[in-house]
Amino acid sequence: MYKQHAKRGVTMLEIVIVISILALLSSVVMTSFSKYRNNNLLILNTENLVSLITKARADTFFSKNDDVYGIRIESGRAVLFKGGIFGEPNADNIEITFDSQITASDISLNGGGSDIIFQRLSGKTDHYGTITMSIVSGDTQNVVHIYETGLVDVN
Repeated sequence: MYKQHAKRGVTMLEIVIVISILALLSSVVMTSFSKYRNNNLLILNTENLVSLITKARADTFFSKNDDVYGIRIESGRAVLFKGGIFGEPNADNIEITFDSQITASDISLNGGGSDIIFQRLSGKTDHYGTITMSIVSGDTQNVVHIYETGLVDVN
């Protein structure tokens, strides 16, 4: 009698199942990586903004070039400027541009506007308030607080 040997191999169904599992795992990993990356971008851009505000206050407090300094906040950038009024173009301006995934929104400063001007010798400001830094495609945000004393805090 003739004996048949079972054929061994991979069926099309098994291949489809393996590909489906790999696609599912990679989508979970990519989503987690994207959230992680955006959160890091938010932290970095917020820290850059706080550093620029702190520099403007310090330059004013120590009367650098016998002048005052301020910050102009816009949705995609912040500009440190010399003098009591923002002007552009100006070679003295220092600009930081926020990553395209990050925006400054809900700029709520005393007296309105989006400029923070510091006072010489005290470092105080009349333009205290909050700036919300957020991820464009998400709901994660950091709130930057500028106090009347000119000090800055993030939460």
